[in-house]
Amino acid sequence: MYDIFYFENNSNMKKRIGIFLLLLLIFIGIIILFYDFFKTKANNIYEIINSYYYLNNSKKEEKITKQKINITENITEVTQTDEEKNEENVQNNKEEDKNNPIAFLEIPKINLYRSLYNKDNPINNISKNVKIMNEATFPDVDYGNFILAAHSGTGSIAFFKDLHKISINDKVYVYFNNIKYEYNIKNIYDEIKDGTISLIKDPNETVITLITCKYKDKTKQTIYVGNLVNKTNY
Repeated sequence: MYDIFYFENNSNMKKRIGIFLLLLLIFIGIIILFYDFFKTKANNIYEIINSYYYLNNSKKEEKITKQKINITENITEVTQTDEEKNEENVQNNKEEDKNNPIAFLEIPKINLYRSLYNKDNPINNISKNVKIMNEATFPDVDYGNFILAAHSGTGSIAFFKDLHKISINDKVYVYFNNIKYEYNIKNIYDEIKDGTISLIKDPNETVITLITCKYKDKTKQTIYVGNLVNKTNY
């Protein structure tokens, strides 16, 4: 009786193995027969995913605009003797006493606080002050770009001499028309000094742009871009 039971179990096991092998062969046969079909479908799915990724990236890139501006001033590192510094400081103070600033620039990290003058004011000159560039819009213009430029170096007119110490998320403040504009630095990049600069910004953001000669490299200029994050009355 035990032999009969063992024979039946052994027979059932062989049947199961046979069925499994048959199903396996059928599965392999289906894969072989429909290999090209599945391959085409997989490629189609890949192309759909890739196209979706590309379109999303393209939309993001479309948000970033580049504006080329001409830099007629020679923004560079400047050096002066002590005598020249004293003479120029006296002259600058006399001129500033005669002209009312329209705004003030403050960068706490580098202890910079500087008066700014209208575009047509003689003091609005890179050889005398931090200059408001002709292409700049003022801080109260939505989605505008308040563009400032100044020398770096060691001279008395090197107002951006410490700008290289600025990092991402540092604060920049502009006081204009009784409103304090607060900016966060979000982008810092270099460009070859060739008489033009590409200003990079999101058209949906209001920004400030600071331009100066790259620290210890007279062949390049460094551009600092800050996004407007807050406005308060003062």
